[in-house]
Amino acid sequence: MRESIAQQEKLEAQFKQTLQQAMGDASRATFATGCITWKKAKDSMALDIPRLLKEKPHLQVRYATTKTGSRRFLLA
Repeated sequence: MRESIAQQEKLEAQFKQTLQQAMGDASRATFATGCITWKKAKDSMALDIPRLLKEKPHLQVRYATTKTGSRRFLLA
């Protein structure tokens, strides 16, 4: 079943890439059976934590917190 899912996901990715290439800069494509949209998300700001800690290492000690680990369920 996993192999079948992987094949379907690969096929989906190929179709998606083909459609995106055909759309170019367009954000919407309309077909007889529906439409698809492909829009750019807004730019966002992010904190460069490694750089900040490199320049101000004392902040790591001052603002460090412990996050509780989570359990992972894996099928092998």
